[in-house]
Amino acid sequence: MSKKNKALGIGNAIVDAICKIDENFLKSHNLQKGTMKLIDDYELKKLKNEIKPSGFIAGGSVANSMVGLSSFGNTVYFFGKVNNDLFGKKYFESLKKENVGFNFQQETHKDSTGICFVFITPDGERTLNTYLGIANKLSEKEVIDKEIKQSELILIEGYLWDSPEAKNAISKSIEIANKSSTLISLSLSDLFCVERFKKEFLDLTKNKINLLFGNEEEFKSLFENDDIEKIIQELSALNKTFVITMGAKGAICIHKKEIFRRSPKKIKKVTDLTGAGDLFASGFIYGFLNKMGFEKSLQLGAESAAEIIQILGARSHKKLSSLL
Repeated sequence: MSKKNKALGIGNAIVDAICKIDENFLKSHNLQKGTMKLIDDYELKKLKNEIKPSGFIAGGSVANSMVGLSSFGNTVYFFGKVNNDLFGKKYFESLKKENVGFNFQQETHKDSTGICFVFITPDGERTLNTYLGIANKLSEKEVIDKEIKQSELILIEGYLWDSPEAKNAISKSIEIANKSSTLISLSLSDLFCVERFKKEFLDLTKNKINLLFGNEEEFKSLFENDDIEKIIQELSALNKTFVITMGAKGAICIHKKEIFRRSPKKIKKVTDLTGAGDLFASGFIYGFLNKMGFEKSLQLGAESAAEIIQILGARSHKKLSSLL
């Protein structure tokens, strides 16, 4: 039986507020260029009153991957938590524009919708101030059984493990997926995330998921080994599918006993690395679910990532279906 959704993502729902500023703004706010800083309620209120963003984009790692899959022409859905406030409405509108299904519950909460102020200086560098707000309070309430049952694959964001409520939502989603023959995939998300939840991620990797995404450093941390070739041999014994992105060294896919390697696509200039891993996952998942083979899936991942790192932001200016 064919399913309605190719993929369903579960992650932090964060609105990217794009703000073009000058160097003096960074100095006056004591911000280090090119870094990310978590901000509290007081700092959020101050920024809202002080600066007017030029645009809003529905962001978050797995949300970016779902937008990428939609750009390939797939029907996709996303579970995330927003408030019924200005930014929550902006988030819903942005995903709707990208043809990503999203259950906007229009409920008012104490915590604001998560927002990341993306400060862009004239040199193109991005400095981030992130307020998580209600994003990391995703709960079982946001899990819609029928959407998981009608999806070929779910992609879970590693960042969610910081929230006990979100972990319960993930457990419920995995349980439904297992009963529905829905494939389960996980993005390791971040090196520090892996170090905080290594035991849980290893259990998921070995016992609960079908497909794992991560970069070289995240895999080295997860398996506590600095030799990537030894890690590859260990992975090949687990009877799963693994995708390791390695930046300028390309990417590797391990599927059961088979190993596939891919060089990165050559480009003229890297403008912004934001979303590179997210869009790599989009391209790979598209090839994977459409049974194009692992070499082609790696190729689509590399080409999708190449598209995004040549522009500012994690939204391609052209349909990724043009890569097919």
